[in-house]
Amino acid sequence: VDPRCHIQYLYWYHEVNGQRRLLKTGKNSSEPYSHTIHSVLKRDLGRYHCVIANIRGKNECSASLSLNSQGNKPHLWTTVGRSHSANHRCLHSMCLYIIFFVFFGRALS
Repeated sequence: VDPRCHIQYLYWYHEVNGQRRLLKTGKNSSEPYSHTIHSVLKRDLGRYHCVIANIRGKNECSASLSLNSQGNKPHLWTTVGRSHSANHRCLHSMCLYIIFFVFFGRALS
């Protein structure tokens, strides 16, 4: 294993109205590299952030979960930040490993 890809920490946050709430860390989750929402509710809408770091630097990626233009189906937008001196490819690719499973059959409530 390349020691430069060893993850020192990984945090997941959910942001609503400018307030971030810690969802999980790499240490307290059996699946630290993804975040899954099985049935989207209105309270799940907002921005999700994954912050990951190792000896080479730190990176953050995020995804916004919102309703489509008709207001009835969830829509996901993702972005990857390259700030915080993340100069190594492993952080960039690992940080983008955001997975949302959305079941459209269930109405948002």
